[in-house]
Amino acid sequence: MTTVKEIIDAIYDFAPLSLQESYDNCGLQTGDPNMASTGVLLAVDMTEELLDEAIGLGFNTILTHHPLIFRGIANVTPSHTAGRIVMKAVKHDIAIISAHTNIDKAYRGVSYRMGSKLGLRDMRPLAEANDACGTGLGVIGLLPEAIATDEFLRTVKEVFGCGCLRHTVPSHEKANVVALCGGSGSSFISDAIDAGADIYISADLKYHDFFAADGKITLADAGHFETERCTIDIFYDILTKKFTNFAVRQTSTYTNPVIYLH
Repeated sequence: MTTVKEIIDAIYDFAPLSLQESYDNCGLQTGDPNMASTGVLLAVDMTEELLDEAIGLGFNTILTHHPLIFRGIANVTPSHTAGRIVMKAVKHDIAIISAHTNIDKAYRGVSYRMGSKLGLRDMRPLAEANDACGTGLGVIGLLPEAIATDEFLRTVKEVFGCGCLRHTVPSHEKANVVALCGGSGSSFISDAIDAGADIYISADLKYHDFFAADGKITLADAGHFETERCTIDIFYDILTKKFTNFAVRQTSTYTNPVIYLH
């Protein structure tokens, strides 16, 4: 028997709760930590469709990257999405867990996994945490060899399955030093420039953020969901390595709220 608490502890072994940002709300969102897990469903976002998928599978545990309850909710009623999810999860005795900025900052966390998908080597944190143990937000690393920036941008779009890729005019003909940060990473543009990156890949860049490139770096917005979809793979690797006596499944529900018109 594997309990919900043991699942949470396995995640914390990889990404300690102490790494989470002060504004965050990682951990157990609903449910009893001492109950036995009948299976874990993994996703980026907590949605009503995801909850229905877990119920249909007979799974009583859901692990997402983004917290269901982030900045608090004023009431638990059917008048809003979080309230409906909480009510239904409690009714069906389902535990909902999140691992957000602790997974973002963990060594071999989100940005490291992004870099691995792009073949980066010699990766180190872009904004290192105080423990100096390879933890922090974002990473910077080297491509095996310099390639044309336009070609690399097309590779980024393909690797992360971007509906579109917004970017500045390439600052260098070729890309070799690559910085990236999964999710909202506009606050680290200056860090990427200072670190000597040729290109910085992140998400949620605003119009005026692109001006910060100033001809010094190529900025690319690959999408929030697209850059953090790899959290599902990280969760899967952690749990399947730790436990062998219950089901771990990646969701078949597409939770990205952004739709692209092609």
